[in-house]
Amino acid sequence: MGGRPTRPDPALPAYVLVGGASRRMGRDKALLPWRGTVLAAWIGGVLLEAGCASVHLVARADGPEGVEGLTAPSRGALPVLREAGHAEPHPLYGVAAALEHAAPAPLALVLACDLVGIEPRHVGLLLGHRGPVVAEDPKGRRALLAVLPTAEAPEALRLARSQAPVQPFLRRFPGHRLPARALHNANEEADLRDW
Repeated sequence: MGGRPTRPDPALPAYVLVGGASRRMGRDKALLPWRGTVLAAWIGGVLLEAGCASVHLVARADGPEGVEGLTAPSRGALPVLREAGHAEPHPLYGVAAALEHAAPAPLALVLACDLVGIEPRHVGLLLGHRGPVVAEDPKGRRALLAVLPTAEAPEALRLARSQAPVQPFLRRFPGHRLPARALHNANEEADLRDW
């Protein structure tokens, strides 16, 4: 577990990864109806409420369609950052694009759009570290919810190109335990019913 959090860093940019293949879901998770909006917009609102300076959606070059023009509830537009075209999808392409875009800021918060249990207080705990940190559940499993150094963009891109697993990349940074419910990700329609 990471050190004791301090006051959140208000200048941190945040990026929501919306470019996943959504194979198990069968349709784009970012555009699933969720709590009066769509999942990607709801996550963007959580990040803004937690104190992130800005929120961008990071999408593949070839989709998903429909993310342009999304707005966070009561918070305004969420700009879309498109990854460069890649033959095979990989979450670290989105991470690399986010970190490259965030520079020269030293850090950026990056998370997957399917973390349906995340709340502003959870994000605030990570922002309070004021340094690199990755969310992990009580069993030590890492989630793609992390404050990462922007200098890691080339490494994330290298690993994405080799189709390397995401976990070893995330294990390079300190962890902060969050409740398992906070890191629940929606991979199938059934994952949304209990909420």
